[in-house]
Amino acid sequence: MCGSGKQRLGQGDLEMSQSSNTSNLGTLTALAIFASYHHSDRSVRHRLKTKLSDWIQSCEPHNDREDIKAALLSVSGTVLEPFRLTSEDIEIATDLVQAAFSNVHRKTRVRIVSRDTLGTSGGCVLTSNLASYYVERFPHGKRTRTPKNPWFFAPSMAPDRPISGTTSPSKIKASCHVTSSGYTIRITGFPYSEFVDQASGQGPDLISRLTKHLRNKSTIGKEAVSLDDLGCRVDMGRNRIDIVTTSPEAMVRLTANMSRNEVLTLHYSDLTNPPSIFFLWLRPPKTKKTELKIIATADEKRLQDWIGLQTSTVPTLDQNDIYDISKWHAPHRQWVSAALIENLQ
Repeated sequence: MCGSGKQRLGQGDLEMSQSSNTSNLGTLTALAIFASYHHSDRSVRHRLKTKLSDWIQSCEPHNDREDIKAALLSVSGTVLEPFRLTSEDIEIATDLVQAAFSNVHRKTRVRIVSRDTLGTSGGCVLTSNLASYYVERFPHGKRTRTPKNPWFFAPSMAPDRPISGTTSPSKIKASCHVTSSGYTIRITGFPYSEFVDQASGQGPDLISRLTKHLRNKSTIGKEAVSLDDLGCRVDMGRNRIDIVTTSPEAMVRLTANMSRNEVLTLHYSDLTNPPSIFFLWLRPPKTKKTELKIIATADEKRLQDWIGLQTSTVPTLDQNDIYDISKWHAPHRQWVSAALIENLQ
């Protein structure tokens, strides 16, 4: 629940979470499923599972849960690639199959990957009449062709629970520093060592490639002006990212954005698997150091690798659901608003 004295999330904030494109809604649904099974608070898990069940029923599923479970339990895989799922995996797979084989989504195939498989390929392909066949990763197997664009579930690719605290709003801080040469926006709490560990083997120029990506892909304001076009450079060090104005003109342009309270959207590259996006709310500095509101969003690529689905509908989540998920894990980018950040910090 939102604590006393916190800003309430308005209806507009909730509508934003329910009205995005199908790829965004797919990752949003995956995050809701993830939280319904793994949230640290049992009462939140129960509440979210009820809403997940309501969403599945609203899709008008064609198959009973017990029939789907029986079909999955009948699959053994192959000698080289046995098919194994935990009881929780079977429950999640059943959720996905019910939603897929429904009047709303009308899918004809769902692929369930064995828990022992590292990655998203292969596995049991379940058809809409609950027949199945097995796709092998072994190149000389009987069936090796994966169906194009089916919904799938790969249990071993589940996000961490939660993402090691690295996306916790309390861990990541931002501030604007006024210096003799201009502005420096500093972000701390960035998991530098974890980032470098995950990126090992990608070459000594990893950090330079990342800073270049941040300059070119990160944007400010509704016009989405890049940091590079604004005239800012990006420096990266242990536990910090600095965005630095490089000229008086850049300082003037950044000042104008601050006066309009524009949002700075920081995009990571795809080199590793940290949170994908930071949202940072700009405001004019009042002293030499001014604290800024910032939040890191859930890693959508990791969610897509765990559960792949395209949907035009999502479980109906209210402001308390969004808050509870965001405080425990990290918010979906469709949920991010100044009100949510105020509640989380």
